[in-house]
Amino acid sequence: MKAINVKEALVLAREKCLGMTEDIYQFADFLASRLYDTVTPEGLVMAIALAISDITTDQHDSEYIKQNKRDVLNNAEFVLQIVDVMTDKEYSTAVRTACEQVFPEWSPMVRLVPDKEQLFIPEGRIWSWTAVEWWVGAMQLHNTTITLSSGEKIPSLHDKSFTQEQIDDFAGLLFWAIYDDVTRRYGYAELSMDGPVPDGRSHLQEICLRMNINTFGLFPPKTSMSIDEDKITLYQNCVYTTIWKAE
Repeated sequence: MKAINVKEALVLAREKCLGMTEDIYQFADFLASRLYDTVTPEGLVMAIALAISDITTDQHDSEYIKQNKRDVLNNAEFVLQIVDVMTDKEYSTAVRTACEQVFPEWSPMVRLVPDKEQLFIPEGRIWSWTAVEWWVGAMQLHNTTITLSSGEKIPSLHDKSFTQEQIDDFAGLLFWAIYDDVTRRYGYAELSMDGPVPDGRSHLQEICLRMNINTFGLFPPKTSMSIDEDKITLYQNCVYTTIWKAE
């Protein structure tokens, strides 16, 4: 298979693959810094292995990775989800196939993105769609199997990747719930699986219940999001972050 520009895709991960953790973005940046502009699937897997080796042995200058080495290494496999989103299916499948030989314990869900055109999302509602993209990304940060110390693999709690239909249905329902809260009901929307929301309802819980999706452990804990037409504020790990702001 021909080589493609994965380096640029990794650099754009924060913008194009919302809902991931800083540890994943840091690994993606680290990996990108070690890549040629174009690389084959097999070459990318080799680069991933070398990057992990350099992190394990502290052969680098990244202060963030040095301070969070264990978490970065534990989340390195989710770089495959960036490849899912940022490359074509043939390439991403080839990368995952090659990874099975080098990292047999890796099993991140195949990450899908909602089809905005298919959902007939109106233009100019960036605040609502950006929030949707974040939660759709966050709900897919799971492994489909767990590898025991014996090497045996068992299914995880969320043991199957979502279908495109499920992702599209979830995204559409969440978009219009946010849109309704912001434009018609409250002037803002609050999303959380842990804390109170307007009139005691949780759109995330309601939508998952409606779709028969198991919410246990699905979304990151102690995480909430406040949305209005001017900005989106994320509260996670006891830190407030503005992830989008109107220009």
